[in-house]
Amino acid sequence: MTIHVVPVVGPTVEPAPFPNLDDAFGRILTAHRGWEQDCTRVWTDNAVLNALIRQSLHDLRLTTNQTETGLLPVAGIPWFAVPFPSLRPYLLRVSPVAFKRRNIFIDSTVGDRV
Repeated sequence: MTIHVVPVVGPTVEPAPFPNLDDAFGRILTAHRGWEQDCTRVWTDNAVLNALIRQSLHDLRLTTNQTETGLLPVAGIPWFAVPFPSLRPYLLRVSPVAFKRRNIFIDSTVGDRV
């Protein structure tokens, strides 16, 4: 186990409470609706194709994360391109050898977070 101690100089600030789940979900839905409204709309005379296009649009948004610099597509990017620099060396160090051979980088606690 590693413990990090960070000295604080000056007044301390209480951490913000975790948001209510319903409020957080509402903000996510609002952000997704705004993103969807800004997207190009494609319509055809085929209802099945329209449903496929709409589902693809939603899938694309779900595989994109908001970062400080804007939206970042994260699905399908290799482990070495993750936007978290400290995660790369950590996963290289702790991933089981059998997984590393298959180019899969996880840590032993992945099941604990599910």
